[in-house]
Amino acid sequence: MNKNSTLWGAILVLVMVFGLVPEGRAAQKEQPKKAAPAGANWDSVLQAARAEGSLIVYSTANPATKQALTKAMKDKYGITVDFIIGRGEELVQRIKLENQAGIYQGDVLLAGGTTLQLTLKPTGAMANLDSALILPDVADPAKWRGKKLPFMDREHQVIAFINQTASHVAVNTESIKPKDLKSFRDLIDPKWKGKIVMDDPTVSGAADDWAHLMLIIFGPEKGKEYLQQLAKQDLVVMRDKRLVVEWVARNKYPIAIGPDLQTYSEFRKNGAPITELKMNEGSASLAGGGCLAMLKRAAHPNASLVFMNWLLTKEGQTIFQNAYGTPSARLDVDVSGIDPAFIPLEGEKLISSTSEDWYVGKAAGVEVVKQIFKPLMR
Repeated sequence: MNKNSTLWGAILVLVMVFGLVPEGRAAQKEQPKKAAPAGANWDSVLQAARAEGSLIVYSTANPATKQALTKAMKDKYGITVDFIIGRGEELVQRIKLENQAGIYQGDVLLAGGTTLQLTLKPTGAMANLDSALILPDVADPAKWRGKKLPFMDREHQVIAFINQTASHVAVNTESIKPKDLKSFRDLIDPKWKGKIVMDDPTVSGAADDWAHLMLIIFGPEKGKEYLQQLAKQDLVVMRDKRLVVEWVARNKYPIAIGPDLQTYSEFRKNGAPITELKMNEGSASLAGGGCLAMLKRAAHPNASLVFMNWLLTKEGQTIFQNAYGTPSARLDVDVSGIDPAFIPLEGEKLISSTSEDWYVGKAAGVEVVKQIFKPLMR
């Protein structure tokens, strides 16, 4: 079997297993279109974008977010947005295989920082975004928290537009009160043995972020000891993000570590008796799945620029925030309808997970987390 056959075979496996091809499209070799030059005005970019007619977004977003963004872009600009949905590792593997096979059908990435910073960035597939912020309203630092553009990395390839806090520990409020769990150390109390469900922390996601947060809070050695103690609590560890939240909502397991934040928000909106806790040691300040990047060889570069700029406006951020359930980093977006657990409290200790340094440190702890929790996977 030759190399090309192997690559195409791998792509077909991904398609069959994960369903990662947009409806009505087939993977094909395509010459990337020419993007509008740096400094181009909005009208010329929009005209070129409408001629392209569509774009493809690789994303970890939930159905509500996908539907809201798709409808808004079609209604406002007449541009079709096709989403390819999957876990971060699945999407990066797909992009790698496509590029190796000379296929450039994708455009924008809307996913978590771990996926973009640690997994995709080393491949060199992402573009610099300095010239991508065309709308003055979007490129104005005063519009953003901290009065600076929300770039996550020094190379300005990733924009983190969500600003939320999370302990990554949720409980069923009919079984456990916030006063019952005030510290992360409380989780290793024997009384909670057999009562904790956890998302898989060996892949990118909220549980992965939680494990790294423990290594920061307690330090590398004591953090490792803490995780080892937790692993003895008869944890149920699984990769089904929805089931983790559902089991806490149904009180099958009253405590969840690393619940998917989008799924959690969906269940909360529907009245599920669950809440994320505030812990004495502090919370992570994070962007979750609200990170944006663009592929260097985007198949629809102008439509990509329109999508990205619109998403970063007040209108786009309001729509995304309300569908996704977490607060925007834009200062002019109303967060009154967002779960208070995700909004920083006055004086709350926060540990930033939207910086490049966070991901450098996180990479160092990956093997520790895998060694401890992989044997527990269902």
